[in-house]
Amino acid sequence: MQLMLATNIYIVTVVIWTATFVNRSAQRQMKRASFLMGMLLLGWVVLHLLNSQLESYLLLHRHIWYSYTIFELGLPLLLLWMAYIVDKPDGKTGVPLWMRFLIVVNCINSALSLTNDFHLFVHPLDVTSPDWILEYGYGVGFYFWQAGWMLPLLSAVIIMLIKIGVYVRKRMLLFPLMFFTLLLVYQYGYINRIPLMWESDRIMVNGIFALLFVEAIIRAGLIPVNINYQALFTHSPLSVRIIDERKQTALSSAASTWYDYDTFTSALRTYPEPARFDKNTLLFAAPITGGYALWQEDITILTRLQKETADSVRKLEAANAMLAEEEEIERAAQEEIEKTQLMAQLDSEITGYTIRLSTMIEQLENAVDKPKATTRIMLLLCYIKRRCNLFFREKEDPMLPADELTVYLDELAEMAGYSGVRIIVTCELKTSLAVRFATLFYDLFYNVIYWATWSGSPYILALLGYDNGSAVLRLLPSEDAQSFQIGRELLTAIEAAGGTYAIKDLDDAVGLRLSFPERSGVDG
Repeated sequence: MQLMLATNIYIVTVVIWTATFVNRSAQRQMKRASFLMGMLLLGWVVLHLLNSQLESYLLLHRHIWYSYTIFELGLPLLLLWMAYIVDKPDGKTGVPLWMRFLIVVNCINSALSLTNDFHLFVHPLDVTSPDWILEYGYGVGFYFWQAGWMLPLLSAVIIMLIKIGVYVRKRMLLFPLMFFTLLLVYQYGYINRIPLMWESDRIMVNGIFALLFVEAIIRAGLIPVNINYQALFTHSPLSVRIIDERKQTALSSAASTWYDYDTFTSALRTYPEPARFDKNTLLFAAPITGGYALWQEDITILTRLQKETADSVRKLEAANAMLAEEEEIERAAQEEIEKTQLMAQLDSEITGYTIRLSTMIEQLENAVDKPKATTRIMLLLCYIKRRCNLFFREKEDPMLPADELTVYLDELAEMAGYSGVRIIVTCELKTSLAVRFATLFYDLFYNVIYWATWSGSPYILALLGYDNGSAVLRLLPSEDAQSFQIGRELLTAIEAAGGTYAIKDLDDAVGLRLSFPERSGVDG
């Protein structure tokens, strides 16, 4: 009665665990191996239960007991196969030669056990004794049988531990090692007939150890399982949805939005081109194995940047038209003449940049990377605006607070972030410096940012401060700054202002340095 109850509990446990393992496994081969493992464990215990009812039929009872070896030798081979395929591509793994050798060895061991009555090579026993199950011994063949059981199991453990050591945390090795060690202790105690082990049900104990060992490997993270896919999709910041062939949602993120059938069909028909859901949303739908993937992209920022760029261009065109009109007005007074000269001087300093801006706007539609191209237009617009401010500021007051220059640099740095260039600006200047110096610092800073958006330099450190009494701007890009070429006009302006431009080769980077000596033009 107790055996029947324990067997029923064991069978229910194996069935539930096998079903969950098959459901959790992400690999088709692992699903098949786990199913076969469950069938081995169930077949073994059912045969054992049947054999317990046939003890009076000595011959049949003994040969069913011999047949246990098929399950006991098959289980380590199956564990070895699971260890081997755990990191292999699905459907592309054959049985290696060395594993075939172990299969042949265990087939021979099984044949020896099944024919033990003829040679008593494995278990010497009295075949006529009703108590043979308590009196059998261990022959030479048993130790060959033990080697056939131990070798694949030990190989499986070693392979699993090596792969765990590569892919997961080292502390996860504890549980597989613990279960393997306990199994060896149990086998030793059973063979030597230590009462605690000898009086237990060896079949169910071996099965429980096999389940625990495989579960420990799963918990270590070595066997890929799919139990966290739903949580992964739910917490994903992307707006994505997986749809099955019946157009029903299988997985979706919390940020995803459901669209009607016509909208989904339209997006699927235009893929790989997006379908525009509204002016700020692009919708993509792509066929995948067993269904479809549906996701959307928010282009609100890009739309706003395009609008702001268009507004800035219109304002700039209006400003240029106003300047052109002023140049055509007849100078009737000295004040008008001075204004005209001032505008002409400003135009000479920014005309190259306005031409570049017009060209960039014309080429925006055909740009390969429109977000970066739009960012460059934003940077140029900002540069022209601040350059004009500095130009007029120099006519009013020769000195500029360092904080104001820092604001100008931070403004460019923030815009550069839209193109993937991250810039950290640090200012150690506490007072004021000449507007001309500030203008040249600003010119160099913009040109380096423009170069970084093309060269792919993701990071730039900028430091504005003092060095031996001089006002200095240091720039340290993450990419080799040797490829940066300063413009001839800018270099001429720096030399005319008494500044020094240099490329510094540091220990592990190359930096740029612009300085104006002897605190010339620095207030305080």
